[in-house]
Amino acid sequence: MVNEIGCPYISAARATMLRKALDAKADVIVFIDHDVSWRPADLLKLIQTEGDVVAGTYRFKKDEIEYMGALIPDYRGIPQAREDGALKAHSIPAGFLKVTASGISKFMEQYLNCAGGRITLEALTCLTTASSMASGSAKTTLLLNAGARNAAISG
Repeated sequence: MVNEIGCPYISAARATMLRKALDAKADVIVFIDHDVSWRPADLLKLIQTEGDVVAGTYRFKKDEIEYMGALIPDYRGIPQAREDGALKAHSIPAGFLKVTASGISKFMEQYLNCAGGRITLEALTCLTTASSMASGSAKTTLLLNAGARNAAISG
């Protein structure tokens, strides 16, 4: 288990934890914000859902029912779904998030400048800032394909 206490910047804290986990040779890294509620089955689904980046979506902290993340609709305006029921999205929250070391490597190779073959803290901060949101109740699983351009949700 890796943690980061005392850093007031969530993106920097996630980047530091990710670096520590990758240095420890973790294959799968899970981020869970302290203010996100979830059931044990949600965590299992998060980990077991196929994909390099998987995130549970949750509600914004307000009375109106609205979930974080944005789906990609088809030509009729209906969210695009994979065969397993996962829905494509172009942005996801990071408070209940699984990433794989393989997915991070793919992302870094395609999108970020990596100094000397090592993933830098600045690059990880950029990566984690891209989907940095928090709070609510995890009820649905989002799946983001390698390359961080296509995402999906399954309920």
